[in-house]
Amino acid sequence: MENIICLSKISNREQLSALKLHKSLGVGVNVVYVYFLVNKIFPYPKGNSNILYIGEAMRESEPTGVRFRQHITPSNFEGSDMGNNFILSQYFHANWVIGLSIFGTNEERKDRERDLIYAHISLYGAPPIAQGKIPHDCNGRNRTYHISQFIKNNDGAISGASNILMDIVATHGAVSNLTGSTRSSA
Repeated sequence: MENIICLSKISNREQLSALKLHKSLGVGVNVVYVYFLVNKIFPYPKGNSNILYIGEAMRESEPTGVRFRQHITPSNFEGSDMGNNFILSQYFHANWVIGLSIFGTNEERKDRERDLIYAHISLYGAPPIAQGKIPHDCNGRNRTYHISQFIKNNDGAISGASNILMDIVATHGAVSNLTGSTRSSA
């Protein structure tokens, strides 16, 4: 996976809307992406992470870039798009500083999304806080046993995905006292 776009701070929804015009996010482009907190980490069961959400996207009839604005609601109390992410939106509207990294991939984008989510589970002990659904393993299962067996038996995929996540945490996270918030000055 190649990092094709990194927004180190999402200032507003219009910035996300502009991604529909980005040449790297046109019709039929396969991507996986990671929303993260900037200069802030919080505890997970096995370690500290700033990762909020991991997703995948591809649009056949419109630019893939249209997907990103859908995640964030217009305000913290309104929004009805099927693609809204409640937890991610709450962080955004409470003025936490959020970033976004987008990675180009192939038609196996759902597998790469799964690899990143499972790598987060392997590294930090839980899926990202705003994740919602956990993808199934290659046999259509997503119970604890099946996830741990997939992680154990797919070291190459998990290792590569882990490197991506650790880089995001190291680059954009910060060792902090894990209390309070890092909010933008609005």
